[in-house]
Amino acid sequence: MSATPIITPQSSSGSLMAAVLGLSAPSALHQLLQPDGYYTYLGIPKHHVTTLKSASAAAAENVIDEDLVKKNYRKLSLKHHPDRRGGDADTFRVLNRAKRVLLHTKLRQEYDLLGLDLDDDDDHAKDNDSDSNGDNTSSSSSSKDASSGSSSAESVMSHMASATLAAILQTIVRTGMVAVVATILCRWKWTMIPSCAFMLFVTAKVALASRATANRAAGASYMDALQPFLMGTAVWLMYYGRSSSSTSTWSVTFWAGEGLVTFYVMKSSVPIPERNKEVNIVLVSGACGVVAGVATLLLRGRFWRYTCLICGQAALALLCVLVFPVLEMILEEIMREKLHKIGDKIRAHSKRMEQLQQHQQLLHLGLQQSQNNSIHTTNKKTETPPT
Repeated sequence: MSATPIITPQSSSGSLMAAVLGLSAPSALHQLLQPDGYYTYLGIPKHHVTTLKSASAAAAENVIDEDLVKKNYRKLSLKHHPDRRGGDADTFRVLNRAKRVLLHTKLRQEYDLLGLDLDDDDDHAKDNDSDSNGDNTSSSSSSKDASSGSSSAESVMSHMASATLAAILQTIVRTGMVAVVATILCRWKWTMIPSCAFMLFVTAKVALASRATANRAAGASYMDALQPFLMGTAVWLMYYGRSSSSTSTWSVTFWAGEGLVTFYVMKSSVPIPERNKEVNIVLVSGACGVVAGVATLLLRGRFWRYTCLICGQAALALLCVLVFPVLEMILEEIMREKLHKIGDKIRAHSKRMEQLQQHQQLLHLGLQQSQNNSIHTTNKKTETPPT
């Protein structure tokens, strides 16, 4: 801050106010870091929104004179370049950031909400030491910011939508696998025998692999060979349940085989935590067994029931595709409203602090003027010769 000016007794109120303004003049970096400082210091008129509008409406109205931004930036960058006399590296870096924010639509909308730039620009500081006079440099940095803004991290709602949609699609695929086994592979002998033979072949390969020490160390065990064996057994049970019953295509034997297939498909799709793994395996197996038993009692190996179930799951996936973007838009509007209110409070608080600072400076200069008047009066009395 500059030295405190000396106020003589002959100073008028106008000179006092001029001294106050000279004392309170902030630095360039201070002006840039103030609310809406990017607009103020670069001399860019800001579009003030009196009522909160949607993101699309705000984007349509949030236009800016890009030529004026580049022109004022080039003039100020020459003044604050670190290689020039009186330049400052921090001011030059923030000035580069201000130019990029004002030229990028999405970043400018985020900046307008709070009036502050919350993004850290230290990672791009080295890229900003190039010559600021070239238009190619400005256009290339703006294009990089546009690509980085468009490829920013997805929102929490987008992650939830992706995870939910992936889970539903995985469920559709597994339901289709169970439907193929329960309605096609177990229906005829010429489809059942190859299926059971393939499962026995897989069982033998896994059992032989589990006897090797290296493979056992890698995690293979006889329990791994039990799953394909039971799957082949389930296919045979469903075929036997269909062929043994002359009055109906469904029986308790068929239900046991269908439930066993459904159980293993469900169990393989549920991740088991490593902590207390044995207990978690028992709990997951019990839950999958109950759900599989109830589901197979409802499905009963009927093709049209599996078709209805898959169609319902597909409709649920379509609903997620339609609902989650709407929820994301609603959440975005709520966040915009909250940030808009916070930005108004920040601007009001900054203005109050500036007024308080100017008031304190005015009091300080007034006190200094009174002291100077007292000193002048004392000196005048001392210099006056006695009569």
